[in-house]
Amino acid sequence: MESETANTKKVSGTQADLLAGNLIKHLSTSEGTGHSLTVFLSTLRYVPPLLESSEALYDATNLLVSTWLQICQGASPHDVLSLVSYNGALRSLQKALDDPHKQTSSATLAATIYLQTTEASGLNSNRIDQISHCNGIYAIMMKRGAPKPGNGLGCQLILDSFGFMFRLLIRGDIDNFFTQPDWENALSTILADVVRRFAKIRNVPEHLRDSQALEALSIALRDVGESFRALDRNTVQPLLQSKTIYEEDDPKSPFGTSYVFPNGVTALHFTNAASFNILINTLRQELNAMLDINDPSPEAECLEWSERIWRSCRYTLSLKPLCSTSFST
Repeated sequence: MESETANTKKVSGTQADLLAGNLIKHLSTSEGTGHSLTVFLSTLRYVPPLLESSEALYDATNLLVSTWLQICQGASPHDVLSLVSYNGALRSLQKALDDPHKQTSSATLAATIYLQTTEASGLNSNRIDQISHCNGIYAIMMKRGAPKPGNGLGCQLILDSFGFMFRLLIRGDIDNFFTQPDWENALSTILADVVRRFAKIRNVPEHLRDSQALEALSIALRDVGESFRALDRNTVQPLLQSKTIYEEDDPKSPFGTSYVFPNGVTALHFTNAASFNILINTLRQELNAMLDINDPSPEAECLEWSERIWRSCRYTLSLKPLCSTSFST
């Protein structure tokens, strides 16, 4: 259980309410525009109620939103960061990390991730050792452990941190703790909740007439879908753009080319991201059928994600037998 010390400094209600209002307005008006921060961070919708009680989260969120809005308005990413605000956010975060009651809280982990995201978008990478900040996120996650099933914010924080953890994984700096049972279970619950709700509606005919249940399911599916699309944008697309993952001619492939990966960890993540998105789009097809909606896009997206997996098969088969078995399971 996360607790607060009696003498914790809190942000004034007026400040927190103002930032919460600005954040909610941004999230509602930027949906679907390509400029929403939810492209990178799925946890922002959980943040408004936490701002008043966590100075570190308030400062990190305030810096993130103000920096992002300036970038969206056309400012250069290298010129938008306020060093005064940035240094203040670092001090607030350090105080939280020094407090044994706060150092592993969801608010502190979110603040650390948000600062890292701001640094990645608003600073020249040569000016900050981003790997050291990734190590900080990793240390908090290891100390707090995997979130319990049903902890929505805790599970979403895994996804928001994944891009930074993936840097450490492909460098070989950390073991792939995501495959450990408690972490794997936490990740699976993000999708499992949506799948359970689908099964309930499918198996009980009267639920098909429950418009509120169907709307809630649609929202949940949209949110989890955006989370896994963001996972691909933040971790897979940069590797394709930098040619860390690249295609080469393959006459045996039905598509004429196959992917080449730097290592098995990267290939496994690549195919897992595709598999998650196939599942989500399959569920979208099911929901559209329930609602009698004619939308060909989920099927088209399934085919695109499936093509990625097909293009990965040659690399999978090239692994040593033991590695290949582990990969395929």
